[in-house]
Amino acid sequence: MLILFYVTKPVSAIAGYAHFIERAVGTPQELWSRFGGESVLGSKARFEEFIGNASEVSFVRFKDLNLAVNPISLRRLLMLLGVKRLSRKGFYVNSKLSDTLVSMME
Repeated sequence: MLILFYVTKPVSAIAGYAHFIERAVGTPQELWSRFGGESVLGSKARFEEFIGNASEVSFVRFKDLNLAVNPISLRRLLMLLGVKRLSRKGFYVNSKLSDTLVSMME
């Protein structure tokens, strides 16, 4: 299963993709201790700043991150999805569209 990374600012585009490993849920201390070395935040201080006072957090683990050579703009993505705006909660695409998006980024 793939994860597509949509970056809001400054590009407003799908900027890459990776292979999903798992989503882990737990306390900030527990998850930092288990997965902190994998975090893109780089330090425990930045992690704590990012999560604020949350008592439960999740880590989405992935491998083989690929940055898009040709990012897919928001306008083009909306057209491909047939929607007027993206859900803030994320969304799923079928494997055919996923393959199309990956080929467009390469």
